[in-house]
Amino acid sequence: QEEVFACLEGTITLALGDPPEMVELPAGSFARVGTGTEIQVRNESGAEALVLAWGAPAVTGEAEILDDLP
Repeated sequence: QEEVFACLEGTITLALGDPPEMVELPAGSFARVGTGTEIQVRNESGAEALVLAWGAPAVTGEAEILDDLP
């Protein structure tokens, strides 16, 4: 599933792939993540953040909750 993340307020960090590449998204930024890429969404800023995420095509039952990265 391809996914898009829009950071509406604050700053979020995406940990993409394995090993993870850290990508910081400040407010007003977008990121497209290709199919099959491991994703972890993090708020490392110490302030509140608001993110809108969507994916297509619709896929259910394949999400996995991962432990925090060191």
